[in-house]
Amino acid sequence: MNILKNMDKKERQKYPVSVFSLIFNNEGKFLFASKDGISHWTAIGGWMETESVVECIEREIKEELGEINFQILDIIDTHVWNYKDKTPIISIFALVKYIDGELCADDDIEGFTLQWFTPDELNSTDIDCPRQPEIIQKALFLMNEYAKKPEVDFLKYKWRYSS
Repeated sequence: MNILKNMDKKERQKYPVSVFSLIFNNEGKFLFASKDGISHWTAIGGWMETESVVECIEREIKEELGEINFQILDIIDTHVWNYKDKTPIISIFALVKYIDGELCADDDIEGFTLQWFTPDELNSTDIDCPRQPEIIQKALFLMNEYAKKPEVDFLKYKWRYSS
């Protein structure tokens, strides 16, 4: 069901937008945060303010992880879904490569545990965000493609067609 289909333009513009980054390192591990360090792991992100998607990704990473160096590689997925109180929101997921710098859980995730997960570990990890396993599958595919061809700058839909 298309939630936005029956809404006029003014109503659609009121939708909150969340932006999350699936951040990976040179070892091919992905970074997630958890309040209790055991369950409900989430990608780094938050709500978009009066800024572009790229500016939001950069702001959220700096607010939540400190002054690290990273590279935004691609948008993995964008979709509309009903948030906790059933309010429709737009969610955007990005693929980000961690370059260097000291990670420090700060701002909204102060006191949270930060942990790197291998792709195999992700299959058995309690992940709250993203809840859709296909987003993580896309991220894994794109991470591997960028490792093979770092000069390529947009692979968003290619993941479906690989053999």
